[in-house]
Formats: sequence, C-alpha cells, structure tokens
Amino acid sequence: MPALKLCLSCGKSLAGYRRHARTCGSTCRGIIWRTNRVANVSVTLALSCPHFETIKNAADHHGVTVTNYIINRSIGYEISSTNLQTHSKRNQLVNILTTYDLEQHLATKQLQHYLNLKIAAVGTSNKTEYRRCLDQIENLTNEHGIGVLLQAQDEYHVQC
Repeated sequence: MPALKLCLSCGKSLAGYRRHARTCGSTCRGIIWRTNRVANVSVTLALSCPHFETIKNAADHHGVTVTNYIINRSIGYEISSTNLQTHSKRNQLVNILTTYDLEQHLATKQLQHYLNLKIAAVGTSNKTEYRRCLDQIENLTNEHGIGVLLQAQDEYHVQC
C-alpha cells in the first residue's frame, strides 16, 4: 500500500487526487507560490534622544507602547497602507510588519534608540523588482523626513 500523501500547504490527505499532486487545490497552490516569493526587508529606525522623548511622550499620551506608536503613526503605517507594486500587477506587494524590537545603543556620545522592523514583501523574487521595492520604501520614508542609508545588501537603516 502506498504511503499516504498530504497537501504541502494545509496537510489535508491527497487520497483520490492525481498521483503527482502536491496540493489539494488552487488556494493551497497560491499560498505556496506566494510563500516562495516572500523576501524580508529589514528596516532599522534610529531615533535621536530628543526625537525619542517626543515620541515617548506622545505614546504615553495615547496609552500605547513606543514601538506600537512608531509602527502605527509613522513609517509602519505609511508603508503598510501604501500600494507598493512590482512590475506585474498580479504580484502586488503585500506589506506586513512581522517583527520589531526596541534597543538602546550608545553611538557617537549620543544615546540612540533603534527600532527594528521586518517587512515581508511578496512577489519580489526578481532582484531588479526587489531593488525597486526598496527604492519605493526609501522614497516613502524621505517624504516623511526620515533618511534611509543602505547599510548592507538588502538591509536598510533609517535615520530619523
């Protein structure tokens, strides 16, 4: 008796499907297709002391954490609500802020606070398209007075 095969996406049994089937339907195929085309864009916000204090006071006033305030009110909201697209309309970029953590660093005698964001970009398997998406993020942050410095390949550091 052959081994029971399961859908690679949802884990449902593939009994009764064609012999070479890997998924149970188009929805699961689409999920796998998108998953294989996800690229993480790492963005670090560097906030100077005075800027951080202003944000901290505003966050306290709204009753939220500094991290959530920055994500909801600043770059995170702008990036996630803007329709960044790759060349193909079908491969629309989906922006999800997946992980973030707040760190403190001493840099050039001035305390700076760093907020690390990861943005999952779907449909950016092509290097040129990926670079174009990063350029769009750079333009977006520049519009809001945040400069972006390219630190390493595929990683952005955003200086406030």
